[in-house]
Amino acid sequence: MVIEKDQKILEAAFKVFAAYGFKRVTMADIAKEAGMSRPALYLVFPNKEAIFRAMVEKFNNQALNENKEGVSKLNELKEQLEFLFENWLVQTYEMIHASPHGSELIDEGYGIAGDLMDRLYRSYEGLLLEIISPRLDQLEKEEIDAQTFVHLIRLSANSCKLQANSVEELRGLLSVLIQTILKVIKD
Repeated sequence: MVIEKDQKILEAAFKVFAAYGFKRVTMADIAKEAGMSRPALYLVFPNKEAIFRAMVEKFNNQALNENKEGVSKLNELKEQLEFLFENWLVQTYEMIHASPHGSELIDEGYGIAGDLMDRLYRSYEGLLLEIISPRLDQLEKEEIDAQTFVHLIRLSANSCKLQANSVEELRGLLSVLIQTILKVIKD
């Protein structure tokens, strides 16, 4: 669990990374934004890479928990998928494009915290499987492996986010993906 001082540092790091990118930010920048000395910062985190990893992990855990909670309140598969894609992909897309350094931060995220990103993707596949599990009868009749199917959904959804040129285009692509899923599952 993130303690209060860690939380303050992670919030400060998020602000300076978003404003200046990963490469330009120093431990001194993060310490200043957090209202602490650089030596005090080093007592909590050994370097900015460790801060970045902690920030990615915190963000991932929070996003996944919010999505699990939101999906659990919905009954219809279409609503669940719309909620999940909006909160997981569209909000992330908007956040990335709101920062002039969004692309750099994503690249650094995969470089520094690739294992955390892989774990997040596996978690989203698990959540997709939970959503689709009650409808597996239809999938089994079509001889489609559910795990492979959710992996394909996750890859497709993520590709939509990476290739879209606008939020509107992303939402349109995700809408088509949802329609395709519903046709396969026949929900």
